[in-house]
Amino acid sequence: MLIRVLGIFFYLAAINSYSIEPVLSPEPIHLDNHHTNEQIFEILSTIHKKCPHITHIYDLDRKSANNTHLRVIVFSDHPEKHEPMEPEFKYVANMHGNEVIGRELLVELAQQLCDLYLDNNPDVVKLVETTRIHLLPTMNPDGWNMAVLNEFKKWSVQKPAKFTTMEQMLREVGVTDWLVGRTNFNNVDLNRNFPDLDKYEYKYNRDHKNKFDHLLTEASFEINNKNLDCNMKPYQNETIAVANWI
Repeated sequence: MLIRVLGIFFYLAAINSYSIEPVLSPEPIHLDNHHTNEQIFEILSTIHKKCPHITHIYDLDRKSANNTHLRVIVFSDHPEKHEPMEPEFKYVANMHGNEVIGRELLVELAQQLCDLYLDNNPDVVKLVETTRIHLLPTMNPDGWNMAVLNEFKKWSVQKPAKFTTMEQMLREVGVTDWLVGRTNFNNVDLNRNFPDLDKYEYKYNRDHKNKFDHLLTEASFEINNKNLDCNMKPYQNETIAVANWI
């Protein structure tokens, strides 16, 4: 069975019609199990070792507010460089730290791209050979940490404690709080921390200017030369890093 995620096809390993047994350390990736930031970094490293010729790992030029790397894995037949006329796709997950489905899907997608390429799956081979795909599983690793620590603290006060370890909690319930961890370490909602480009769109429309690149130009100016976003919050490291990256 094929699942379409952001325009890319990949197979779910759990589907019996297409069995995949990835060799990952310390254990295979499962979508029903949440992964810590450290585990995600380890998984990406293992995938790179398994598919070194089609993957490349790098960090964005800024760390998170609490000094965590914003790590990306790339898939392509020439993963370390842009090829003229080859489209590039950049997928970002976990902008809100307590919203984790996209985070786990990108981890699973990375695994499937590697496994299916090695298995000579024609769809994935074509994707890798004709595009360059960047996956950032977590834009807000600090928010995720806050959400998980808060969740574990809630369960720990119960007598007897329902979970003895954080890993057990992540396997069985994950994160359930709607608010804690939504923001980054500085309590800024990254989803609302990007420049307000509507005002430029309206301005150019009023001036009858049909520039096709103005949003890119104005976004770069806003994010790198002003201190406050449209909600009067400082631009965060995560926002600046992702905006310049995109």
